[in-house]
Amino acid sequence: MPHIPGSTVCSSRSRSLSATVVGGATAFLLSMAVPAPTLAQCFPDQCLFSTCHFPARGVPSALWGQLRPMDTGTLPGNRDSTDFIESNNWEDNPYWHDLDTAGAYLFTAAGNTSEVWEVGGNPGSPSRIGRVRWSAAGLEGGSDHTLDAFRAVTAVPSNPDFYVLGGDEEIGTVIVDTTRKAFPVVRYQNWGGKSFDAHAATLGGQDYAFTVLEGGVVSGLFAYNLTAADQLLVTCTERLPGGSSACPGVFVGRIGTERASSVAGSGDYLISAGGILASGFRIHRVSNPGNPVEVMDALAGVAIRDVALWQEGASTFAAVVSAGLLRIYDVSCIQSGFCAPGAPVWSQSLSAKRVSFSRSGSIPFLYVAQGKEDECQGGLQNEWLFNVSNPTAPVDISPQGTQVINGESVSYWGWYYRLNGVH
Repeated sequence: MPHIPGSTVCSSRSRSLSATVVGGATAFLLSMAVPAPTLAQCFPDQCLFSTCHFPARGVPSALWGQLRPMDTGTLPGNRDSTDFIESNNWEDNPYWHDLDTAGAYLFTAAGNTSEVWEVGGNPGSPSRIGRVRWSAAGLEGGSDHTLDAFRAVTAVPSNPDFYVLGGDEEIGTVIVDTTRKAFPVVRYQNWGGKSFDAHAATLGGQDYAFTVLEGGVVSGLFAYNLTAADQLLVTCTERLPGGSSACPGVFVGRIGTERASSVAGSGDYLISAGGILASGFRIHRVSNPGNPVEVMDALAGVAIRDVALWQEGASTFAAVVSAGLLRIYDVSCIQSGFCAPGAPVWSQSLSAKRVSFSRSGSIPFLYVAQGKEDECQGGLQNEWLFNVSNPTAPVDISPQGTQVINGESVSYWGWYYRLNGVH
Protein backbone atom coordinates (compact mmCIF):
# COMPACT_ATOMS: atom_id res chain seq x y z
CA MET A 1 0.00 0.00 0.00
CA PRO A 2 1.42 3.39 -0.86
CA HIS A 3 2.53 4.98 2.31
CA ILE A 4 3.02 8.76 2.16
CA PRO A 5 4.37 10.35 5.26
CA GLY A 6 5.38 14.02 5.77
CA SER A 7 4.14 17.42 6.79
CA THR A 8 1.96 20.19 5.37
CA VAL A 9 2.49 23.89 4.87
CA CYS A 10 -0.59 24.74 2.82
CA SER A 11 -3.46 26.91 4.05
CA SER A 12 -6.07 24.98 2.11
CA ARG A 13 -7.07 21.44 2.95
CA SER A 14 -7.48 20.49 -0.68
CA ARG A 15 -6.67 16.79 -0.73
CA SER A 16 -9.08 13.97 -1.45
CA LEU A 17 -9.02 10.25 -0.76
CA SER A 18 -9.50 8.30 -3.96
CA ALA A 19 -9.08 4.81 -5.34
CA THR A 20 -7.01 3.93 -8.39
CA VAL A 21 -6.85 0.71 -10.37
CA VAL A 22 -3.30 -0.58 -10.80
CA GLY A 23 -2.83 -3.52 -13.14
CA GLY A 24 -6.36 -4.77 -12.44
CA ALA A 25 -6.06 -4.60 -8.64
CA THR A 26 -6.94 -1.76 -6.30
CA ALA A 27 -4.56 0.61 -4.53
CA PHE A 28 -5.49 3.69 -2.51
CA LEU A 29 -3.63 6.93 -3.18
CA LEU A 30 -3.74 10.42 -1.70
CA SER A 31 -4.26 12.95 -4.47
CA MET A 32 -4.76 16.67 -4.79
CA ALA A 33 -8.22 17.56 -6.02
CA VAL A 34 -8.82 20.24 -8.65
CA PRO A 35 -12.15 20.15 -10.47
CA ALA A 36 -15.01 22.65 -11.10
CA PRO A 37 -16.25 25.23 -13.57
CA THR A 38 -14.08 28.14 -14.62
CA LEU A 39 -14.90 31.22 -12.56
CA ALA A 40 -13.20 34.59 -12.41
CA GLN A 41 -12.79 34.42 -8.63
CA CYS A 42 -10.53 31.32 -8.74
CA PHE A 43 -7.12 31.51 -7.14
CA PRO A 44 -4.95 29.08 -9.13
CA ASP A 45 -1.72 30.54 -7.75
CA GLN A 46 -2.69 30.32 -4.08
CA CYS A 47 -3.27 27.44 -1.68
CA LEU A 48 -6.60 28.79 -0.44
CA PHE A 49 -10.18 27.60 -0.51
CA SER A 50 -11.69 28.26 -3.92
CA THR A 51 -15.31 27.62 -4.87
CA CYS A 52 -14.29 26.68 -8.40
CA HIS A 53 -11.93 23.94 -7.19
CA PHE A 54 -14.79 22.23 -5.37
CA PRO A 55 -16.06 19.50 -5.38
CA ALA A 56 -13.40 16.97 -6.41
CA ARG A 57 -13.85 14.72 -9.44
CA GLY A 58 -11.84 11.84 -10.85
CA VAL A 59 -9.52 12.47 -13.79
CA PRO A 60 -11.34 12.08 -17.16
CA SER A 61 -10.95 8.95 -19.27
CA ALA A 62 -8.98 10.73 -22.00
CA LEU A 63 -6.02 10.82 -19.59
CA TRP A 64 -6.22 7.22 -18.39
CA GLY A 65 -3.64 4.55 -19.09
CA GLN A 66 -2.47 1.74 -16.83
CA LEU A 67 -3.84 3.93 -14.02
CA ARG A 68 -7.42 5.11 -13.81
CA PRO A 69 -9.54 6.41 -10.92
CA MET A 70 -12.34 4.29 -9.52
CA ASP A 71 -14.14 7.55 -8.83
CA THR A 72 -15.06 8.66 -12.34
CA GLY A 73 -17.45 11.38 -11.21
CA THR A 74 -17.73 13.59 -8.15
CA LEU A 75 -16.18 12.11 -5.04
CA PRO A 76 -18.47 11.44 -2.05
CA GLY A 77 -18.36 14.13 0.61
CA ASN A 78 -16.61 12.01 3.24
CA ARG A 79 -13.64 11.51 0.89
CA ASP A 80 -13.42 15.08 -0.34
CA SER A 81 -11.90 17.93 1.67
CA THR A 82 -11.82 20.54 -1.08
CA ASP A 83 -14.60 22.34 0.83
CA PHE A 84 -12.27 22.96 3.76
CA ILE A 85 -12.27 26.46 5.24
CA GLU A 86 -9.93 27.01 8.19
CA SER A 87 -12.68 28.49 10.34
CA ASN A 88 -14.53 25.17 10.16
CA ASN A 89 -14.12 22.15 12.44
CA TRP A 90 -10.80 20.46 11.64
CA GLU A 91 -12.01 17.08 12.89
CA ASP A 92 -15.03 17.08 10.59
CA ASN A 93 -12.83 18.10 7.63
CA PRO A 94 -10.14 15.40 7.68
CA TYR A 95 -6.85 16.11 5.95
CA TRP A 96 -5.28 12.82 4.96
CA HIS A 97 -1.58 12.64 5.77
CA ASP A 98 -1.09 8.87 5.68
CA LEU A 99 -2.88 5.55 5.31
CA ASP A 100 -2.30 1.82 5.69
CA THR A 101 -4.31 -1.37 5.36
CA ALA A 102 -4.84 -4.58 7.30
CA GLY A 103 -7.14 -7.29 6.04
CA ALA A 104 -10.34 -5.72 4.74
CA TYR A 105 -9.75 -2.41 6.52
CA LEU A 106 -7.98 0.86 5.85
CA PHE A 107 -6.71 3.20 8.58
CA THR A 108 -5.85 6.87 8.16
CA ALA A 109 -3.88 9.58 9.91
CA ALA A 110 -5.95 12.61 9.02
CA GLY A 111 -4.83 15.63 11.00
CA ASN A 112 -7.08 15.93 14.03
CA THR A 113 -8.87 12.70 13.35
CA SER A 114 -8.01 9.09 12.50
CA GLU A 115 -10.44 6.93 10.57
CA VAL A 116 -11.36 3.28 10.09
CA TRP A 117 -12.66 2.38 6.62
CA GLU A 118 -14.03 -0.95 5.42
CA VAL A 119 -12.71 -1.65 1.91
CA GLY A 120 -12.84 -5.44 1.50
CA GLY A 121 -16.34 -5.82 0.11
CA ASN A 122 -16.18 -3.00 -2.42
CA PRO A 123 -12.79 -1.24 -2.62
CA GLY A 124 -14.16 1.25 -5.13
CA SER A 125 -16.69 2.48 -2.60
CA PRO A 126 -15.18 2.18 0.90
CA SER A 127 -17.28 2.82 3.98
CA ARG A 128 -16.02 4.88 6.88
CA ILE A 129 -17.16 2.99 9.95
CA GLY A 130 -15.21 4.50 12.84
CA ARG A 131 -12.92 7.33 13.87
CA VAL A 132 -10.73 8.61 16.70
CA ARG A 133 -11.15 12.32 17.34
CA TRP A 134 -8.21 14.25 18.78
CA SER A 135 -10.47 16.30 21.06
CA ALA A 136 -12.01 13.19 22.66
CA ALA A 137 -9.01 10.83 22.73
CA GLY A 138 -7.65 12.00 26.09
CA LEU A 139 -4.05 12.09 24.85
CA GLU A 140 -1.05 13.75 26.43
CA GLY A 141 0.72 16.43 24.41
CA GLY A 142 -0.81 18.82 21.94
CA SER A 143 -2.53 22.07 22.86
CA ASP A 144 -5.71 24.04 22.28
CA HIS A 145 -4.20 25.06 18.94
CA THR A 146 -3.35 21.57 17.72
CA LEU A 147 -4.30 21.28 14.04
CA ASP A 148 -2.51 18.16 12.79
CA ALA A 149 -2.39 15.75 15.71
CA PHE A 150 -2.01 12.53 13.69
CA ARG A 151 0.61 12.41 10.93
CA ALA A 152 1.55 8.75 10.36
CA VAL A 153 -0.19 5.39 10.56
CA THR A 154 0.84 1.74 10.27
CA ALA A 155 -0.83 -1.62 10.77
CA VAL A 156 0.21 -5.27 10.76
CA PRO A 157 -1.17 -6.58 7.44
CA SER A 158 -2.65 -9.72 9.00
CA ASN A 159 -4.12 -8.09 12.13
CA PRO A 160 -6.79 -5.39 11.69
CA ASP A 161 -7.56 -5.32 15.43
CA PHE A 162 -4.83 -2.76 16.18
CA TYR A 163 -3.13 0.07 14.37
CA VAL A 164 -0.50 2.63 15.34
CA LEU A 165 -0.47 6.40 14.93
CA GLY A 166 2.46 8.79 14.91
CA GLY A 167 1.62 12.20 16.33
CA ASP A 168 2.88 15.77 16.23
CA GLU A 169 3.26 18.25 19.11
CA GLU A 170 4.59 15.83 21.74
CA ILE A 171 1.85 13.28 21.02
CA GLY A 172 4.42 10.62 20.03
CA THR A 173 3.25 7.02 19.49
CA VAL A 174 -0.40 5.98 19.91
CA ILE A 175 -1.77 2.42 19.70
CA VAL A 176 -5.45 2.14 18.77
CA ASP A 177 -7.59 -0.91 19.56
CA THR A 178 -10.00 -1.64 16.70
CA THR A 179 -11.45 -4.91 17.94
CA ARG A 180 -14.77 -3.12 17.53
CA LYS A 181 -14.19 -1.36 14.22
CA ALA A 182 -16.98 1.17 14.66
CA PHE A 183 -15.65 2.16 18.08
CA PRO A 184 -11.84 2.45 17.95
CA VAL A 185 -10.26 3.36 21.28
CA VAL A 186 -6.77 4.48 22.27
CA ARG A 187 -5.13 1.65 24.20
CA TYR A 188 -1.62 3.05 24.67
CA GLN A 189 0.40 6.25 24.28
CA ASN A 190 4.13 6.90 24.60
CA TRP A 191 4.18 10.69 24.50
CA GLY A 192 6.92 13.24 24.05
CA GLY A 193 8.41 14.27 20.72
CA LYS A 194 6.82 13.83 17.32
CA SER A 195 6.53 10.82 15.06
CA PHE A 196 6.02 11.13 11.31
CA ASP A 197 6.78 7.59 10.13
CA ALA A 198 6.12 4.03 11.31
CA HIS A 199 6.22 0.36 10.30
CA ALA A 200 4.50 -2.74 11.72
CA ALA A 201 5.17 -6.47 11.33
CA THR A 202 4.65 -9.88 12.86
CA LEU A 203 7.93 -11.25 14.24
CA GLY A 204 8.32 -14.51 16.14
CA GLY A 205 4.55 -14.92 16.43
CA GLN A 206 4.01 -11.48 18.01
CA ASP A 207 3.00 -8.16 16.48
CA TYR A 208 5.34 -5.17 16.70
CA ALA A 209 5.40 -1.54 15.62
CA PHE A 210 8.46 0.60 14.95
CA THR A 211 8.15 4.39 15.03
CA VAL A 212 10.61 7.21 14.53
CA LEU A 213 10.68 9.78 17.30
CA GLU A 214 12.06 13.28 16.82
CA GLY A 215 12.47 15.96 19.46
CA GLY A 216 11.85 13.73 22.47
CA VAL A 217 14.15 13.06 25.42
CA VAL A 218 15.98 10.69 23.07
CA SER A 219 15.37 10.83 19.31
CA GLY A 220 15.61 7.68 17.22
CA LEU A 221 13.79 4.52 16.12
CA PHE A 222 11.79 2.66 18.78
CA ALA A 223 10.00 -0.70 19.00
CA TYR A 224 6.65 -1.52 20.62
CA ASN A 225 5.01 -4.89 21.32
CA LEU A 226 1.42 -4.71 20.03
CA THR A 227 0.63 -8.15 21.39
CA ALA A 228 1.45 -6.87 24.88
CA ALA A 229 -0.67 -3.78 24.27
CA ASP A 230 -3.56 -6.11 23.52
CA GLN A 231 -3.41 -7.28 27.14
CA LEU A 232 -3.97 -3.80 28.58
CA LEU A 233 -7.40 -3.55 30.17
CA VAL A 234 -7.49 0.26 30.24
CA THR A 235 -5.71 3.02 28.35
CA CYS A 236 -2.10 3.23 29.49
CA THR A 237 0.25 6.21 29.09
CA GLU A 238 4.00 6.46 29.63
CA ARG A 239 6.91 8.60 28.52
CA LEU A 240 9.92 6.54 27.49
CA PRO A 241 12.83 6.67 27.33
CA GLY A 242 13.48 9.07 30.17
CA GLY A 243 10.43 8.36 32.31
CA SER A 244 9.21 5.39 34.31
CA SER A 245 7.55 2.38 32.70
CA ALA A 246 3.82 2.18 33.41
CA CYS A 247 2.59 -0.21 30.70
CA PRO A 248 4.18 -3.66 31.14
CA GLY A 249 5.87 -5.13 28.08
CA VAL A 250 4.71 -2.62 25.45
CA PHE A 251 7.78 -0.41 25.05
CA VAL A 252 10.59 -2.69 23.83
CA GLY A 253 13.43 -0.23 23.31
CA ARG A 254 15.54 1.62 20.80
CA ILE A 255 16.70 0.22 17.48
CA GLY A 256 20.31 1.32 16.91
CA THR A 257 21.88 4.52 18.19
CA GLU A 258 21.28 6.93 15.29
CA ARG A 259 18.51 9.48 14.95
CA ALA A 260 15.89 8.58 12.35
CA SER A 261 13.21 10.37 10.35
CA SER A 262 12.00 7.53 8.12
CA VAL A 263 11.53 3.77 8.47
CA ALA A 264 10.31 0.84 6.37
CA GLY A 265 10.65 -2.91 6.60
CA SER A 266 10.39 -6.32 5.01
CA GLY A 267 10.28 -9.61 6.87
CA ASP A 268 12.85 -9.58 9.69
CA TYR A 269 14.57 -6.43 8.47
CA LEU A 270 14.13 -2.69 9.08
CA ILE A 271 15.64 0.12 7.05
CA SER A 272 15.87 3.64 8.46
CA ALA A 273 17.42 6.98 7.55
CA GLY A 274 18.13 10.25 9.28
CA GLY A 275 16.87 12.67 6.62
CA ILE A 276 18.61 16.03 6.55
CA LEU A 277 21.11 14.81 9.16
CA ALA A 278 23.12 13.35 6.25
CA SER A 279 23.76 10.07 8.03
CA GLY A 280 22.94 7.73 5.14
CA PHE A 281 20.78 4.68 5.85
CA ARG A 282 20.94 1.61 8.08
CA ILE A 283 19.40 -1.85 8.03
CA HIS A 284 18.79 -3.91 11.18
CA ARG A 285 17.71 -7.52 11.59
CA VAL A 286 14.87 -7.43 14.12
CA SER A 287 13.83 -11.07 14.36
CA ASN A 288 14.20 -10.32 18.09
CA PRO A 289 13.22 -6.65 18.40
CA GLY A 290 14.65 -6.56 21.92
CA ASN A 291 18.07 -7.44 20.51
CA PRO A 292 18.36 -5.80 17.06
CA VAL A 293 21.44 -6.50 14.95
CA GLU A 294 22.81 -3.92 12.52
CA VAL A 295 23.58 -5.52 9.16
CA MET A 296 24.24 -2.45 6.99
CA ASP A 297 25.34 1.17 7.47
CA ALA A 298 25.70 2.93 4.13
CA LEU A 299 26.03 6.29 2.38
CA ALA A 300 27.40 8.17 5.38
CA GLY A 301 27.37 11.89 4.65
CA VAL A 302 24.35 11.64 2.32
CA ALA A 303 21.00 13.09 3.39
CA ILE A 304 18.53 10.26 2.69
CA ARG A 305 14.98 11.59 2.85
CA ASP A 306 13.05 8.33 2.66
CA VAL A 307 13.55 4.57 2.30
CA ALA A 308 11.82 1.38 1.16
CA LEU A 309 12.74 -2.30 1.51
CA TRP A 310 11.33 -5.41 -0.15
CA GLN A 311 11.97 -9.06 -0.86
CA GLU A 312 11.77 -10.42 -4.40
CA GLY A 313 12.36 -14.14 -4.52
CA ALA A 314 15.62 -14.84 -2.71
CA SER A 315 16.82 -11.25 -3.12
CA THR A 316 16.37 -8.17 -0.94
CA PHE A 317 16.25 -4.66 -2.40
CA ALA A 318 16.37 -1.19 -0.88
CA ALA A 319 15.23 2.08 -2.46
CA VAL A 320 16.50 5.38 -1.08
CA VAL A 321 15.66 8.97 -2.00
CA SER A 322 18.21 11.73 -1.60
CA ALA A 323 18.31 15.23 -3.08
CA GLY A 324 16.92 14.79 -6.59
CA LEU A 325 17.93 11.13 -6.89
CA LEU A 326 16.18 7.78 -6.49
CA ARG A 327 18.49 4.77 -6.11
CA ILE A 328 17.83 1.04 -5.85
CA TYR A 329 20.36 -1.29 -4.22
CA ASP A 330 20.57 -5.07 -4.09
CA VAL A 331 21.19 -5.62 -0.36
CA SER A 332 20.80 -9.40 -0.35
CA CYS A 333 24.18 -9.70 1.37
CA ILE A 334 22.50 -8.74 4.68
CA GLN A 335 21.09 -12.26 4.83
CA SER A 336 24.61 -13.45 5.72
CA GLY A 337 25.45 -10.71 8.23
CA PHE A 338 26.91 -7.21 8.20
CA CYS A 339 27.91 -5.99 4.74
CA ALA A 340 28.21 -2.95 2.52
CA PRO A 341 26.09 -2.37 -0.59
CA GLY A 342 27.66 -2.30 -4.01
CA ALA A 343 26.81 0.25 -6.65
CA PRO A 344 23.09 0.93 -7.23
CA VAL A 345 21.47 -1.52 -9.63
CA TRP A 346 19.42 1.43 -10.94
CA SER A 347 19.12 5.16 -10.33
CA GLN A 348 17.21 8.07 -11.81
CA SER A 349 17.16 11.81 -11.22
CA LEU A 350 13.77 12.77 -9.81
CA SER A 351 12.52 15.74 -7.86
CA ALA A 352 11.32 13.48 -5.06
CA LYS A 353 11.44 13.22 -1.28
CA ARG A 354 9.23 10.20 -0.55
CA VAL A 355 9.24 6.55 -1.55
CA SER A 356 7.18 3.56 -0.45
CA PHE A 357 6.78 -0.06 -1.53
CA SER A 358 3.55 -1.95 -2.19
CA ARG A 359 2.17 -4.81 -4.26
CA SER A 360 -0.81 -4.98 -6.55
CA GLY A 361 -1.47 -8.69 -6.48
CA SER A 362 2.00 -10.11 -7.13
CA ILE A 363 3.33 -7.05 -8.95
CA PRO A 364 5.80 -4.97 -6.88
CA PHE A 365 5.59 -1.16 -7.06
CA LEU A 366 7.50 1.82 -5.78
CA TYR A 367 5.45 4.97 -5.29
CA VAL A 368 7.69 8.06 -5.43
CA ALA A 369 6.56 11.62 -4.74
CA GLN A 370 7.80 15.10 -4.01
CA GLY A 371 6.38 14.81 -0.53
CA LYS A 372 3.86 16.55 1.64
CA GLU A 373 6.04 19.58 2.20
CA ASP A 374 5.10 20.46 -1.41
CA GLU A 375 1.35 19.93 -1.46
CA CYS A 376 0.53 23.19 -3.21
CA GLN A 377 1.79 21.85 -6.51
CA GLY A 378 1.34 22.51 -10.19
CA GLY A 379 2.81 21.08 -13.37
CA LEU A 380 2.32 17.76 -15.13
CA GLN A 381 3.92 15.17 -12.86
CA ASN A 382 5.29 15.27 -9.32
CA GLU A 383 4.78 11.59 -8.48
CA TRP A 384 5.65 8.28 -10.11
CA LEU A 385 4.51 4.68 -9.79
CA PHE A 386 7.28 2.29 -10.82
CA ASN A 387 6.72 -1.37 -11.61
CA VAL A 388 9.85 -2.92 -10.08
CA SER A 389 9.33 -6.49 -11.20
CA ASN A 390 12.81 -6.01 -12.61
CA PRO A 391 14.56 -3.75 -10.06
CA THR A 392 17.37 -3.07 -12.52
CA ALA A 393 14.90 -1.55 -15.03
CA PRO A 394 11.84 -0.07 -13.28
CA VAL A 395 8.96 1.12 -15.45
CA ASP A 396 6.83 4.14 -14.53
CA ILE A 397 3.24 3.19 -15.33
CA SER A 398 1.95 6.75 -14.96
CA PRO A 399 -0.13 7.74 -18.00
CA GLN A 400 1.90 10.16 -20.10
CA GLY A 401 -0.80 11.64 -22.29
CA THR A 402 -1.95 15.24 -21.99
CA GLN A 403 -5.06 17.14 -22.95
CA VAL A 404 -5.53 20.88 -23.41
CA ILE A 405 -8.32 22.14 -21.16
CA ASN A 406 -9.11 25.85 -20.95
CA GLY A 407 -5.82 26.57 -22.68
CA GLU A 408 -3.74 24.54 -20.20
CA SER A 409 -1.95 21.25 -20.85
CA VAL A 410 -3.30 18.75 -18.31
CA SER A 411 -1.92 15.31 -17.38
CA TYR A 412 -3.19 12.39 -15.29
CA TRP A 413 -1.39 13.46 -12.11
CA GLY A 414 -1.60 17.18 -12.92
CA TRP A 415 -5.39 16.99 -12.96
CA TYR A 416 -5.25 16.77 -9.16
CA TYR A 417 -2.70 19.49 -8.41
CA ARG A 418 -4.14 22.51 -6.64
CA LEU A 419 -2.02 25.13 -8.39
CA ASN A 420 -3.08 24.03 -11.86
CA GLY A 421 -6.06 25.69 -13.49
CA VAL A 422 -9.71 24.77 -13.15
CA HIS A 423 -10.71 21.76 -15.20
